Amino acid sequence: DLASVALARLRCGNIAKPASVLRYDVTIPGVLRRDAGGNTRPLRVDTTFRAFRNATYVQGTWQATQALGLSGGLRGDYYDFLSGRSCFAEGERDVGR
Repeated sequence: DLASVALARLRCGNIAKPASVLRYDVTIPGVLRRDAGGNTRPLRVDTTFRAFRNATYVQGTWQATQALGLSGGLRGDYYDFLSGRSCFAEGERDVGR
């Protein structure tokens, strides 16, 4: 009888995604940021980088009977920031790279 045979399935997969250029610009106005002397100090951060992302998974399912089944799996994620650059500036003058 085919209905009494236990079934097992194994699934696996991989997703790899390169991100050519990710750019984030953040600006905090001086009215919200002050130095130790109470003077307003605006902050601008320009961050541009490249990234690579990978996710691999394995999932197993075992159906012992119509009423009893077990599932389990593993997943691993990898993030690699291939190159990066950060620039901090006060107004128009660069203060670091």
